[in-house]
Amino acid sequence: MRQRAIQAAAVVVAWLAAVTPAAAQGLNDVLGGLLSNQCGALGGVSGTYGPQLAAICGAAPASTGAGGGGTSTMDTRSGQYGEERRLYRRLQERREQAASADSALGGGFSLFASTEYQNINKDNSRFETGFKQDTVGITLGGDYAFGALAVLGAAFDYAHEFGEYNDAGGYDNNKYGVFVYGSLTPLPRLFIDATVGYRRIDYDFDRRVTLNMLPAVFVKGPTTADTDGNEFRTGVNTGYDFAAGRFTFGPRLAVNYIYTEMDSFKESGNTGLELAYDRQHQESLTTSVGMFGSMAISTGIGVFVPQATAEYVHEFLNDQRDVHFRLLQDPQNRKFTFQTDTPDRDYVIVSIGTVLVLPNGLSPFINYRELLGYKDRASHTVTAGLRFVC
Repeated sequence: MRQRAIQAAAVVVAWLAAVTPAAAQGLNDVLGGLLSNQCGALGGVSGTYGPQLAAICGAAPASTGAGGGGTSTMDTRSGQYGEERRLYRRLQERREQAASADSALGGGFSLFASTEYQNINKDNSRFETGFKQDTVGITLGGDYAFGALAVLGAAFDYAHEFGEYNDAGGYDNNKYGVFVYGSLTPLPRLFIDATVGYRRIDYDFDRRVTLNMLPAVFVKGPTTADTDGNEFRTGVNTGYDFAAGRFTFGPRLAVNYIYTEMDSFKESGNTGLELAYDRQHQESLTTSVGMFGSMAISTGIGVFVPQATAEYVHEFLNDQRDVHFRLLQDPQNRKFTFQTDTPDRDYVIVSIGTVLVLPNGLSPFINYRELLGYKDRASHTVTAGLRFVC
C-alpha cells in the first residue's frame, strides 16, 4: 500500500511539472523526475516498458543524473538577425550607388550575389543546453529600379546550419528560401522598404543521452532524428536620409515578423530514452529603431562608401515555449512537457561595412554584423558579395 501511495504521489508531481507554468523545467529536469524512484512517475518497476527502459527503471535509485542531451527544438532567434537586414542593406546600397552617381535611384536592372558566414555561441542555461553554431549561406537575386520612385526584386537564398551542443550532440539543418522585396520613395530621401519570404527547412538532430545512476546503471548513446519545417517572414523598414556634403545619415524604423513551424518527429536509437516530439511552432514580432550613416570617398578606381548602422531591437511575441513529448518505450504513450529558454526582450545589433562603386557597373561589398546585449548568446556575421547594374 505504501509503495502504491509513493507511486501515485510521483505521478502527480510529474504531471504538475509537465503542465504547470510555475513549475517550468528543462528536458533534463523532466527526464530526471520521470526516471527517479525506479520510474515511479511512469508506474514504477511494475510498469510495462520497452527492454532498455525496463532495465533502467529496474535499477534506478531514488535520484538520477539523467542527461537529456541537446534540446531538439527550433530556434528562430538564431536567424532573426539575417535575411531581412541583408535585403534592406541591399536596397540601401542601391540608393548609395545612385547618390554617388548623382542620379537618384536611376533606372535599370541589377543582379547581385552574396555569401555569408555566421557564428553563434549560446551558454548553458536552466532550460537549454548551450551550443556553438556555424552557418554558411548564399543569396542570389535581381531587381529593377523604376526611375527614382521604386525598386522591385526577388532573391533566392540557401543556408546550411551546423552546430554542436555542449557535450550533448548536435544538429545539421538546411534552409531554402525565396524572397520578394521592394522599395518605394514617395518623397526625396524618404523611403519605405518591404520584404516577404518563405523558407523550407530540413532538420537533422543528434541527441547524445548520458544517464548516470551509479552504482547500478550507466547509459550513454546517441539518438538521431530528422524532420521538416516551414518559415514565413515579412518586414517593413522605413527611414529618411539627410545629406551633408559626402555624408549621408538618418533614422531607421523597422517591423519584422517570423512564423516558424516544425513537424512532429521520432528519434531512433537503443538507449531506452528515445523521444517522440509533437508539432512545434514559434512566432516572433520585433521592432527596431536605429541610425544609419555613410560617407562617399572618391578615388581613382571608384567611389568607396563606408557605412554603419546601430539599432535597438524589442521582441513582442517570442516567449518561453512548452514542448510536448513522450517516451517511445512507454507503451501507454503518456505525454510530458519541458520548457525552452525565455528569449531576451531587448538587444542591440550593430553593423559596419563598405561598398566600392566602380565605373563599369560592378559594386563589390562587405559587411560585418554583431549582436550585443543578449544575455546568453553572442553572434558574429560577415557578408560579402558583388552587385552588377546592367
